[in-house]
Amino acid sequence: MQAATSSTPGLDLSEVIDMANAAESEVHNRIILLDCCFSGGAGNMSSLNDQIAALGKGVTIMTACRENEPAQEMQGHGLFTYLMLDALNGGAADVLGRITAASVYSHVDQSLGEWEQRPYYKSHVDSFLILREVSAKVSHDILRRLPQYFPDASHVYPLTPEHEHSDDSGNPRLDGDKRLQTEFKELQDCCAAGLVEPLDSEHMYWAAMNSTGCRLTALGVHFHRLAQNNRI
Repeated sequence: MQAATSSTPGLDLSEVIDMANAAESEVHNRIILLDCCFSGGAGNMSSLNDQIAALGKGVTIMTACRENEPAQEMQGHGLFTYLMLDALNGGAADVLGRITAASVYSHVDQSLGEWEQRPYYKSHVDSFLILREVSAKVSHDILRRLPQYFPDASHVYPLTPEHEHSDDSGNPRLDGDKRLQTEFKELQDCCAAGLVEPLDSEHMYWAAMNSTGCRLTALGVHFHRLAQNNRI
């Protein structure tokens, strides 16, 4: 591909979209990333009366900015690229470590202030393609055990001091229950990932010391349902 000049300014974005649309029979998912100025208009419909979407099935576009904005630079490349790399390196991963185009865009969007360049996300897909997988925040085995710890989504798992594996000084407890301590460690991992929250306490440690308990968060209920339906 030739570099742009004043007489040949480069490839028209509509041509890029047309090539992506035409590749449907060969490539199910096509993702176009545009870290360039004034890129937000890519994929727009040609007219309000046009009933055919500009994006073909399976095409996703992420642009660095609106159609009337410049794309900023940062540390040797575009700000959009910088944030996208951060997302792909794990910043946009879900509990299972999966990164999709939608989660990358959400990461970039949340990283930019209201008055900075605004990225665009346009997609015509029936399922999300996993772009990359990193280490899961909670292992699949632990997630599959959520219905064991919580027979139903509203259940409160009772905690006692025997669950805690260390004393006030951080030394290993000798009077604890090993089975309960193992369960507590798994529930702490779930808490760190936002799936479980302590009851009437700021930390899981105090929930155990005060013999209260823990319960599923809204995100935890979601993964509890997935585990019940053998989707994990």
